[in-house]
Amino acid sequence: MKLADTLARLPAEEKERLQSQPLIRDHMLSGHTLDAALSGAEWAARWAEAAKPLDRQLLLRLVRSYAGQPFGEEEAEARLRQAPAWTGAEIRVALARMRRDGVLFAIRKAWGERLLYVPADLVGVWQLVLRPLTAGTPIRKEPDLGEREAQLRLPLSLALLSAWSDIRRKGLPLTAKGAPNKQRLVKLAEAMALKEIELKGFEFFALPDPAVPANVALALDLGLSLGWLIREPQRIVAASSALESWADLPLAAVDAKLLEIVTIRYAGQEATMHWAAIALRAMPPHEWFEADDALRQWGEELVERERLALDRWTGLLVAFGWMERIAGRDQVFLRWLIDPTLPALRSTERAHAGHDGPGDGVLYIQPDLDIIVPPEATYGVYWRLEQIAERTSLDIVSTYRITRSSCIRAGEDGYTLSTLTDWLERVSGAALPDPAAHALEDWFGRIGKLSIVDAKLLRVASKELADRIAGDGPLSDWLLERLNDYIFAVKPEGVRVLARRLSELGYPLAENRDSARPGSSASEADSSANASEAAAEASAVKAASGADLGWIRLKQLLAIYEPDGSIPKREELFPGVESIPSVWLEKPRSYHPSTRREIIERAMAWRTGVRVKRVDGWIEFIPEALVTADGSWKVEGTVRTPHPGGTAKVEWSGDSLGELMIELPDGASELPRTNH
Repeated sequence: MKLADTLARLPAEEKERLQSQPLIRDHMLSGHTLDAALSGAEWAARWAEAAKPLDRQLLLRLVRSYAGQPFGEEEAEARLRQAPAWTGAEIRVALARMRRDGVLFAIRKAWGERLLYVPADLVGVWQLVLRPLTAGTPIRKEPDLGEREAQLRLPLSLALLSAWSDIRRKGLPLTAKGAPNKQRLVKLAEAMALKEIELKGFEFFALPDPAVPANVALALDLGLSLGWLIREPQRIVAASSALESWADLPLAAVDAKLLEIVTIRYAGQEATMHWAAIALRAMPPHEWFEADDALRQWGEELVERERLALDRWTGLLVAFGWMERIAGRDQVFLRWLIDPTLPALRSTERAHAGHDGPGDGVLYIQPDLDIIVPPEATYGVYWRLEQIAERTSLDIVSTYRITRSSCIRAGEDGYTLSTLTDWLERVSGAALPDPAAHALEDWFGRIGKLSIVDAKLLRVASKELADRIAGDGPLSDWLLERLNDYIFAVKPEGVRVLARRLSELGYPLAENRDSARPGSSASEADSSANASEAAAEASAVKAASGADLGWIRLKQLLAIYEPDGSIPKREELFPGVESIPSVWLEKPRSYHPSTRREIIERAMAWRTGVRVKRVDGWIEFIPEALVTADGSWKVEGTVRTPHPGGTAKVEWSGDSLGELMIELPDGASELPRTNH
């Protein structure tokens, strides 16, 4: 779940608590909203600078282990307390502190289990803030140690455009079980520049229906999740507002947005792959670099799994037309073809100026109505051309052609000669060539001259009654046309209203046994006409509830659970802490052997450490097991050595323990306490 969705679900009192945190409050005083304050790299860097070392290290490990996926507190404690010898108590208190600070958020399942998560769109920010990756020296000369993996692909923005446009034009029929029509799937897959084989190895593209080609599944998933496509009961169609918010963006900006979505949505399904994806995005655009530059972010912990994740993800980036990859003798070289910088880490907000304004001259229209589309054209220009013209090629420079059939299709979509001509002249920055203008006049001159209208016939027994009906105001809204003195063409959807009004006038309709009951066709027409609107409303409701609208079945969705903004109390993290002698927590003392054992058992239950006096001084000891034999007992555990991160396993008898006390983690005293 992203940060904006998380904050939208929080109760007002929890938002107020977040806004009262000093770092967040300072950002909001400078004019930021809560969303903007928590999503900026500047705030993340300030938090990291002020945070305890444990919190920084723990958050980095959480990002590496889970990315934006949810995790249980006990699961995280068991997984993360091993390597640096953190105690479970230290981890629990640090998690609570990060929830207080707005770094971690929580949801609670119906049966009470609490899950924590890092907002999906901030995972990459935290990764690069906590472990900055400085790119190696760029390779100024193109590597010549190997061959490119394949010729350059179309960017994903154009590959998706062709699929979405075909669905807008023809729809995608669904069976009664919701499966797409197989023949249409084959045609969609074959028409896409991105081929199914290029997505091999990403199993989630086969969910929920392996019969759907992976490239089509990708187009459906992104289109549905963005709201550009809508799933109706019997088909998938394009939304009337599809691509509106991206219409003024050039292709490079659209692909940058898609990269962000793809990173979160697909790489985020596997924490290792997400880590690799973010490491790559720290690399500079348009310059060759060695793959090892990205691998360095794993440090000494790099294993084969990470190398495989990086290789799989770069393969996907190449297929999406965003990266080049060359395999040399001993090294792999990579080059971004788009700017991969995370939005929160851009030095300045890049304003992607559109080219769809009057007189921009972005299109070149030939006399034969061939249209040349240069790379700087906006996504909205491409989307409009897909509607009014025939696509002849998609490439760095694309071409379209306006034909008689495309004009007929444009006319069906509401274009007139005037509106089409105005748009073409506006985006080309010049008047249409005379041959082109004459061709459009000829083709549009034939459009709309004939039409077939669904109608019901109202037969009237006398001309006088027909005249009265024609003059009745409430009835006129439902009459299409008076065909002669005795017959009217009636709108099908108005049959019920018309019958009711005629009955009010004292002229009930005679029963017609040879036709369907009045209004049946109207109901069908209403149902068909309103299907898209109803589906759009249903999609909006699902989106507002946090439900995922995409085609692919992703891992568990956090939005179906209730947000939990409460901060754990000290009693929750350390059960019974309010009922033990306070001196056990305040200062080391000598105790009776039975009390020493009770203190050790309590520390083990809380998975925290004790401070114990030995002959060689004070020791930080983490008890892990008690062993009883022959009437005596001993304790096994870990001693923290003076070296950073250093530990040693020890076993001591209960009698050898001197003065001791339970050590709760730093910050435990700041946790809210249970009211008695």
